[in-house]
Amino acid sequence: MITSYLINPFDKGRYSYANFNLFAEKHVALMASFNGSADLLAATMPLLETFKMLLTNRSTYEGKKQAKTMLLNDLIKEIKKYISRKGGVISDIFHTESPSYQEFFPYGKSEYAKASKKNIQVLVERFRDACVAHQSELGDEIVEKMNAYVQTLADTKTKQNNNISDVKDKISELEEARKALAKQMFINMLTLTIKHIDNTEYVSNYYDTNMLKLKEKKTNGQTETVEQVTT
Repeated sequence: MITSYLINPFDKGRYSYANFNLFAEKHVALMASFNGSADLLAATMPLLETFKMLLTNRSTYEGKKQAKTMLLNDLIKEIKKYISRKGGVISDIFHTESPSYQEFFPYGKSEYAKASKKNIQVLVERFRDACVAHQSELGDEIVEKMNAYVQTLADTKTKQNNNISDVKDKISELEEARKALAKQMFINMLTLTIKHIDNTEYVSNYYDTNMLKLKEKKTNGQTETVEQVTT
């Protein structure tokens, strides 16, 4: 089928956003250097600028997400250490086999040490509730501290979830911008091919052909360029 020859080579999603940005920038620069169509440049530049802006925004939000993740991880570690320290105080006051002790540690102290982001909020609230129930024996400080931890943990998790949602939105916007730019680059290629129909090899002057051979692989979620982009 003729359509097999009309597949957009720039819309494969095979390149990282960073490498696609380099490729598009090089294409625009080469079109300007080799007297490409002014109309094509005018159509491509706004799409490239939008893509570059969204790429920067995505990086900014990724940075914020990482910062919030680190903040949450540090908070969880701090809470676990605090509960571990107070576990000794609680075992001094309540016998480990007593119902009161079981309110704090129904599955042992290790349950808190092994807590994940998914269940830490529930466990911390349970520990706080036990502290409130036995405030007369434990004192006000531990109750105030646990109340603060419960609120701070909830707020921090909410902020992290919001950042994750923001990053997903930015990636969606970026992907749409990439597709639009890839489509225009394909239009450019077809238009330039018609312009140089008697010497179609000349069209390669408008693209970094090494980029078309670029191979990438992902290792532990990180994109690795196997063949470097020619600059």
